[in-house]
Amino acid sequence: MEQPQSLRALFAAAKSEKSALESRFDTNTEQYRNDVNATIAKLEECARLVAVLSLFSSNEPLEDIATGDLPYLTVSYHLAELLQRSYTSDRVSSLRRALEQYERYLTRLDDYELLNDKDKKLYERYTANPASFSLTPVNDAAARREVKINRFREEKELKQRLQVKYTLF
Repeated sequence: MEQPQSLRALFAAAKSEKSALESRFDTNTEQYRNDVNATIAKLEECARLVAVLSLFSSNEPLEDIATGDLPYLTVSYHLAELLQRSYTSDRVSSLRRALEQYERYLTRLDDYELLNDKDKKLYERYTANPASFSLTPVNDAAARREVKINRFREEKELKQRLQVKYTLF
């Protein structure tokens, strides 16, 4: 029988596996699919443990969160990213699950007032009408490209900052 892992060990293993998956080229193989699903299972267990341990509450300020627990704010984000890569027979269901995890992540960031003003406005527009939300007009290719480039830069910068912070933990 397998011993239960601590949240810290499980999350570290899941992040390490996710990082390894991001650099692989065999994305069409059965082994890759199995590895993605195994990492998803680990992140789902992390999410379960975060809930059981009640690490976060929308009723408490950010300052009340233990510093060591801050990385677990990103569990939903990591899970959403991997769900997008999962290969199941019901692709629509996987994408809906990914969307739910992204929404959970953004809600948590909003609860703790971690969204900058620009992203908070976008999030408010999204929550007002998720079905019709778009960053740019559908027929404006140049605007869509500009948004994509800006988001890529922001994501790259954020990942670099997170990497520095994760090495400190």
